[in-house]
Amino acid sequence: MVPCLRGHDSTRFPSSTTVRNAEQAAIALDIIALMDALKIKQAVLAGFDWGARTADIIAALWPHRCKALVSTTGYPITNREAQKLPLPPKAEWAWWYQHYFATERGVLGLTETGTTSRSSSGRTCRRRGTSTTPRSTGPPRPSPTRTTSASSSTTTAGA
Repeated sequence: MVPCLRGHDSTRFPSSTTVRNAEQAAIALDIIALMDALKIKQAVLAGFDWGARTADIIAALWPHRCKALVSTTGYPITNREAQKLPLPPKAEWAWWYQHYFATERGVLGLTETGTTSRSSSGRTCRRRGTSTTPRSTGPPRPSPTRTTSASSSTTTAGA
């Protein structure tokens, strides 16, 4: 079974008064609730990206519910206090999109509704994507062929 995490794919909130919460433990609790509803006592959990973090949290907080864990290319369980401190500059450089797309300017760049040609999300991501490869040591270099793509998140639960 491959459920969609809240806020992804076709997920919907049945009530407009439901609190929208993307806190890591809340998303893990969604999977625990699904397992309870389906009467799955223990499962092999697998995840990618946010799904990996979700599976990791279930394994850490509800180890009796996790038969085995496959966790790949995701966010680790986050220490929210430690996240308040900056990483070394080279590491911060890789997280540019977290800051850019959290701003109104980034939203305009992503939706291409800006007033200049620099607002193209394709050009922005392509240019930045060339500077985040392992061989990169400096600022972005234009590349007509490299692009970045958005990642998806899933968690698989099975008895």
